[in-house]
Amino acid sequence: RAEYHVNRMESKGFEPNLVTFNSMVNACATIGDAARAETWLRRMVERGVPPSQVTYGTLCKVFARQGQVSQVRAVMDMVERSGMALNEYF
Repeated sequence: RAEYHVNRMESKGFEPNLVTFNSMVNACATIGDAARAETWLRRMVERGVPPSQVTYGTLCKVFARQGQVSQVRAVMDMVERSGMALNEYF
């Protein structure tokens, strides 16, 4: 449902921003759909919207809930490569 609204917004000429993308990543994480959350991250980066600590933390949440420790580590590596410091959420 949320994807429908983002697609509709885009069809009207509005560009999604950081809040929009983070909301989509979080919606996917909430339902446990890690693959879709990653798709939204890729879409975000392709659109030139840099992920934030919230984005990365939300990705870690979905992977951690599924016991995917290697994926959590991969996200932490992305954070470090982006130049952001790891904080108490990582």
